[in-house]
Amino acid sequence: MTAAGNSTESKYLAIDYGLKRIGIAVSDPSKIISFPRGYIFNDSKTLDNIIDIIRNDNIIKIVLGLPSERSGFADDVKRFSEKLSEKISANNLAAEIVLYDERFTSKIAEYNMRESVTKKKNRKVKGTIDSLAAQVLLQNFLDREHNLR
Repeated sequence: MTAAGNSTESKYLAIDYGLKRIGIAVSDPSKIISFPRGYIFNDSKTLDNIIDIIRNDNIIKIVLGLPSERSGFADDVKRFSEKLSEKISANNLAAEIVLYDERFTSKIAEYNMRESVTKKKNRKVKGTIDSLAAQVLLQNFLDREHNLR
């Protein structure tokens, strides 16, 4: 497997998995701040689109939001994680996938959007919420990782 680059240039990717859309966020190279990167549609091109992001952004770690087991959606996310892991290996990439508790990320993203987006019609763009949820997820992960050091 090829290395994803040195630690000063590499980044983390967060994925807020959904059946229709997948929110995306990427860290800065220092892995301190997360940035929303929009969303991709969950379709036949999803895995290829994520592989492109991994390559283009030199991703070494993927933080995949894991909902609570009670949601009934956790098994879907785990299956997606397995497919993504296989695709990463098949493309000779070395990005680690971490399943990370995503509870409340969408609620926090919705709250942040209500507070910062003034036009009501712009607040209803679901893809924006998905991307912001991925950003919240990644920021939580980054903060936790830095606090553990």
